[in-house]
Amino acid sequence: MVRAARYATLCAVACLLHGQPVQPRVCANHLAVDSRQIRDLRTAIQKMNALPDADCRSWHYQTAIHGFQGEDLPTNDPVPKAQCQHGNYFFLPWHRMYLHYFERLVRRFSCDDTFRIPYWDWTAGGRVKVPDAFNYSTDPVLYVQGRLPEFDIDPQDLKGEFANPFYSLKSPFGFGGGPVYDDSEQGVLFTTGHYEVHLNAKGWLQTIAGSAQDPLFFLLHANVDRLWESWAAGQYGRNPPDANWVNKSFTFCTEIGAPEKKTVSQILGTAALGYSYDRLETPQHLAPIGGRVRWVRVSAANKRLVLGSEAMHVELPFTQEKLLRQALEKPDAANLRLDVNNLNWRTDPNVRYEACFDSTECKVSAGYVNFFLFAAGHHHEAVKRVPVEPLFLSAETVRRLADLIRPESTGTKAPGLHLTLVPRAIGIAGDPFELAPGSEPTIGSLELSLAEVLVNK
Repeated sequence: MVRAARYATLCAVACLLHGQPVQPRVCANHLAVDSRQIRDLRTAIQKMNALPDADCRSWHYQTAIHGFQGEDLPTNDPVPKAQCQHGNYFFLPWHRMYLHYFERLVRRFSCDDTFRIPYWDWTAGGRVKVPDAFNYSTDPVLYVQGRLPEFDIDPQDLKGEFANPFYSLKSPFGFGGGPVYDDSEQGVLFTTGHYEVHLNAKGWLQTIAGSAQDPLFFLLHANVDRLWESWAAGQYGRNPPDANWVNKSFTFCTEIGAPEKKTVSQILGTAALGYSYDRLETPQHLAPIGGRVRWVRVSAANKRLVLGSEAMHVELPFTQEKLLRQALEKPDAANLRLDVNNLNWRTDPNVRYEACFDSTECKVSAGYVNFFLFAAGHHHEAVKRVPVEPLFLSAETVRRLADLIRPESTGTKAPGLHLTLVPRAIGIAGDPFELAPGSEPTIGSLELSLAEVLVNK
């Protein structure tokens, strides 16, 4: 271990950069197993594994910075452990810093100044595949037992990232979350794609305390960072002006094993951190910046639902039928959101429920209701209550819903919508599933809302 530590120091000195040129983070989806980025990552983790656990550059320590597994959380470490930020507006900047310092360590230990963390692009949804290099069971560095090589995510479950372009500090559906940890203010980027991938990939990625032990974690979060950069660079919203956000600092580990602080204001541009992205996303159906969105309830079921192993049919009477029908005359311009309120469960049900407007065919699907969350703390039991889980309907689903509720297609003018909650396996959609005994998943109410865009003059 002494030899490894000495080598790490020598490598850091030998590879020291004089100024940091901007290099692109590239998509990992089709990177060759022996590509430079994969080789650098594997080499660096091997060398980090050889360091003493107490060295903040070691793999053990680096993963513990995100989440700590143990009964007693150390409180006197110069670089704090279990400091990850979730469910609040520090989620995005904290993880950007975490990846930045990890990226610097990989450059040092691989002696490759050009290394930038590749991103794993899972935004297309459907059958999501893990990059090939992480699927070889003979690779003790990148392979993680229990993680699925591929899994299913409804594409529209990944569309909420840009469903609300306004970074509202008080809105439960702001882009990046509210100022404090609150289950109702986590932000759509946290609760949609990021969350769905963690959940369905399984393995270490399903746990907040252990997720960073999977090297794929860093590629997953590079994509989250790319979506934030897409949102910010495209001026689809504004970051918080709140001084508590801008001036907040976090402490990480440098290449020489020393603690270093950065404030949020120092990391708001990727170029200042030495990287860019080879491709940014272009969200659709956004209100212009400077405007605001008001959500109007158009259909709802205000009753408690006790879910089980069979599909459950629910009637959602109209509350604003005329408004909904008028909006669906131009479905490509309509934005709809299904709010699943007051989710409760005793233990992880080990199933998710697809919300379908066309019975069990699920060709008109709002997405999946999940009874699983990361722990509120960093090494405690998972949260078992969620005030609201928003499901943002994709443009295709809105078009199909418009066709579905037209009187000529139903033969009658229905008094409301019909929703079916269909139990599905986590991971591969067609796999068999078994509802965990005693889990008792329930929903308090369901509300379908339509977005009205109000433009400030």
